[in-house]
Amino acid sequence: MNKFSAVPLMIKAARVASKESYPDDVSKRFMIVPQCHVTRLSVANDSDGKRVTGILTERGPISVAPDCKVIFALGMIESTRLALLSFGEEGPIGSNLMAHLRSSIDFRIPRIALDRLSPKVQALQSSALLVKGKHNFKRADGTLDGTDGYFHLQITASGLDNINSDSEAELFQKVPDIDTVYQHLLASDSHVVITIRGIGEMEAGNPNSNVSLDRDPSQTDYGERKAYVNLHPSAKDLQLWDALDQASDELAVALAAGHNIDVIARTPPRMMASGVAATALTRDLPYVIRNGDNPIWSPRWAWDHTP
Repeated sequence: MNKFSAVPLMIKAARVASKESYPDDVSKRFMIVPQCHVTRLSVANDSDGKRVTGILTERGPISVAPDCKVIFALGMIESTRLALLSFGEEGPIGSNLMAHLRSSIDFRIPRIALDRLSPKVQALQSSALLVKGKHNFKRADGTLDGTDGYFHLQITASGLDNINSDSEAELFQKVPDIDTVYQHLLASDSHVVITIRGIGEMEAGNPNSNVSLDRDPSQTDYGERKAYVNLHPSAKDLQLWDALDQASDELAVALAAGHNIDVIARTPPRMMASGVAATALTRDLPYVIRNGDNPIWSPRWAWDHTP
């Protein structure tokens, strides 16, 4: 369960609603219907435009009252696909597609590098911090163009006692992120494992990034056309990505406080280099490898990254 997941809140709301109206499902104010795939919405024209009159599912239609509000909560791509199928492909639906520029680095520092911190901080087994960043965009000639891009760095650190058979379960409760749990298992009473995850904002209004319906008639899902995604980082996106990675490396050097570090690779998780200078991160985990302006691959990308 992700530490920012809405699922626990949703389950709690369903339980409360069930208790309030039990055993009458008709009057229930909130209910989760499992294993019921929504294919599209039925719409009708009225004086205010188009109104949803029904929900079409694999199990049949569900009528919608005139005063009912239909909320799309399928994520960026599937919500757009449902809107395109239901309301048509005319208009701005699917344009202005944006995601996050993401990079992550994992490394281990000796605990003595944190001696300058208070004893209370040093006693923590796991901690998380957030650092905000801003980049001043530059033109090709190196001069500032007057616009800014924004990113932030999520810092997770763990320093456990000596690893035992229960450490993975314990750590997963403290750092509930399947992407980094194996890296943090390398923590010990003498070393602290740190993950710096950078997340940057993509530029808005990029005409080359959009969601549309797939033109291949064989690409269907429950009889409806699948989504086709175009996501192309702009020149400013790539510039911000480099600034994000540079800030991550500079932060790692500051955290190491002059001590050598161990670099941890992600694919697969393993100790990549031991006892190297913190400045070696840029060498051992290079920034985005590109083909011209197109990002191809980077060892810093998270496993769920979509280029």
